[in-house]
Amino acid sequence: MNLEKDLIRIGVHELIELIGMKDVKIDQETCIGCGACESICPEVFVLNAQAESTVVEEYRTEDEDEGEVPDDIDCVEDAEDGCPVDAISVS
Repeated sequence: MNLEKDLIRIGVHELIELIGMKDVKIDQETCIGCGACESICPEVFVLNAQAESTVVEEYRTEDEDEGEVPDDIDCVEDAEDGCPVDAISVS
């Protein structure tokens, strides 16, 4: 078994399953742009030019308000809990 060759054959979806990912969604209708999420978890959240919370490019899926974050980034749940208007959901 050659680990390097095995890793090359693994597709993106299989790799995500292997690593374990969390889905993150920001409800822009609810978000007030206070920046709490960005200060709690800057690895995942950033405010855009319109002062709306967004997922950093590295973890975005289709829109800037949705993404997939590795399971080992624990601050994402802290940001969900710290959002004063409950605009963040993590599953």
